[in-house]
Amino acid sequence: LTDEYVLEAADSVLGCLRAANATVRWLFLHSGAAAVHKKRREAVLRGLREKRLPDDAVLFTLMDCARLENALREALGRLLESRGGEWERERAQAQARMAELGQFFEGGTVLGKDVKDANLSRYFAKMASSVGDLDLDKPVAAGRKIQLLSAALEEVEHFHQMEASLLCRQHLEETRRHLGRMVRVANVQRGALVALSVVGDASYAWGLLEPSTPRLHELVRRDPTSTTALRCLFLKVRSVLEAPLLRGAQCEHPDLYSTTEYYSGELAAYV
Repeated sequence: LTDEYVLEAADSVLGCLRAANATVRWLFLHSGAAAVHKKRREAVLRGLREKRLPDDAVLFTLMDCARLENALREALGRLLESRGGEWERERAQAQARMAELGQFFEGGTVLGKDVKDANLSRYFAKMASSVGDLDLDKPVAAGRKIQLLSAALEEVEHFHQMEASLLCRQHLEETRRHLGRMVRVANVQRGALVALSVVGDASYAWGLLEPSTPRLHELVRRDPTSTTALRCLFLKVRSVLEAPLLRGAQCEHPDLYSTTEYYSGELAAYV
């Protein structure tokens, strides 16, 4: 799960995690010993056996979800940290390509001395100015403007002056690529981390993981490298602290600190 892939397909990864977490939650709540509907629990367990899945398939799927969530969270953190610098670099590259095309049709380069076109020169100079005005602090407006700029570049590419020059077509293609990347960079916002925390909520697992503790011990003994997956699992399960403390924090309850200490101690004791 590279930063580049997250930049391209963060919504798809988040959708995958949403579906996986919903499935794991349903299976946990309906196949555990504490399931309310016994007949439904028997049906779920029978279905798992018919699929020839191991008894701890749900647990391992939960661990896989935790690992993917942790990787996505770290990638989003890196992208958010470098977001401003990445935007500036892509904008500078796109602006430079437009300025170069303006100079080309002005006859200011060796390759363009015989293809002067004052209208196209002014057009690309204006496009360079428009690209320079794009503001990351206004991502919605910037995204709409980038769409308009990209559409305009696609139209101008069909002019005979552009079709006759490989250099011009290359500059237009590179500019659209830089603009597209700017859109993806602008779409990476802190709201994605909030959505990830909601999707990955595991407060329902309080008390459900205890029966699986022997399997976790066996997993560590068999494969010590699995401690990385366990770390991700514990980071995911820490959401059990947030659910009971949410209302207390909202109303500034005087017992909030002692309640926090209690649930932190319970989680630490389990770990």
